[in-house]
Amino acid sequence: MSDRPPARHARHYVEFSATSTALHHTLDLVAEALGRPVALLHILDDTEQYVLAESGAPHLAGTVTDGQRCTCREIVRTGQPLSIDDAADPDAAPEIAGPLLDAGLRSYLGFPIFGRETHPVGTVCVVDDVPRSHRPEDVRTLAKFAAILEEQLELQRERHHHHHDPARVRAVVDALGAGHIHPWFQPIVDLDTGAITAVEALARWRRGPDTATPDSFLPAIADTDIVLDLDRHIIATAGTAVADSTEPVALHCNISVRHLVESSAVHDLIASVENSALPADRLVLEVTETDAAGYTPNAVASLDALRRLGVRIYLDDLGTGWSALSRLLDWPVDGIKIDRSIASALATPRGDSVIESVVSHAAGQNIPVVIEGVDTEAKAVHARNLGCTHAQGYLYGRPSADVRGRTDKPTTAR
Repeated sequence: MSDRPPARHARHYVEFSATSTALHHTLDLVAEALGRPVALLHILDDTEQYVLAESGAPHLAGTVTDGQRCTCREIVRTGQPLSIDDAADPDAAPEIAGPLLDAGLRSYLGFPIFGRETHPVGTVCVVDDVPRSHRPEDVRTLAKFAAILEEQLELQRERHHHHHDPARVRAVVDALGAGHIHPWFQPIVDLDTGAITAVEALARWRRGPDTATPDSFLPAIADTDIVLDLDRHIIATAGTAVADSTEPVALHCNISVRHLVESSAVHDLIASVENSALPADRLVLEVTETDAAGYTPNAVASLDALRRLGVRIYLDDLGTGWSALSRLLDWPVDGIKIDRSIASALATPRGDSVIESVVSHAAGQNIPVVIEGVDTEAKAVHARNLGCTHAQGYLYGRPSADVRGRTDKPTTAR
């Protein structure tokens, strides 16, 4: 079978706050039916693997790992089940069996999970630390459970915006109070010179030996005031880290639109900016396009107040909830960030037309355009040739606790 498209649709299924106990119960049945100690439900996007639910491995629930180096990637790539009786077999493909051996596992049986858009978005798998022979009926059994899990995931996807789990909210509150949520940094690079001009602060939750991304906890608090506390915490801690660094870079931080539409919230946000160790003219606040769709006159006034302090405002993830560019004229923004899903479509008519439209508007306003998700030199060159001024992505560095975010990548000037 030929390679399937990247699992761009997987992000619909990684709302951990919406995960019900039904998924875990189903995995308990999977493990019991197949006689295996561990059963896992993985969701994979283009870069990461999420453990959405588990049976027999509670320490793995909610963890996020490198999706480019995992056994499940082969199933998502092909859309076919995968059976490995013994990962230590000399004939086993190293890129598939290697991650199992690294985790102390020997046997693996996995089946694809398909999303609403008909593409594979993940896997259900059973693993063991001893070799196991897999029979055709084992594959058929796992296929039946995969169909059940797909239906459960669709139900979760339908209702996740209306689901509220007080226990998960309390867990985030406790993590904030204990100082377990902290910023990691990813560089933003000038496409002309290759120099790092800024870093984006990305919230990470340290849970024992693992570090969780916002996908695993932000949905739980998105509709609560806790998200305001989280944003201000990241601004404060990241601001101190950048101010203490020898690198004279700007700091980008994401904020919820809730800061802008509630008068008390914007006053607290302004106080956070004024009390930050970082000068306001080195702070960039990013608001997503989907949030911006709900802007009110009060929100615009709040943005104006922040800009008077010297803060710059960027519209983030442009392209995910695509709206007419003419609407941007009503919003006081100082820069635009193009979502990484558009970077994956570079050099295609769809992707290039979106980027050219954004760049054309930005050029008229004399504001920079940052394209996210740049992971190859070819994408960087193409983005620059289309008029993007800055880039962010794995080509220049993965998110890291190190604020310095080094890159040795060459200029991509025309």
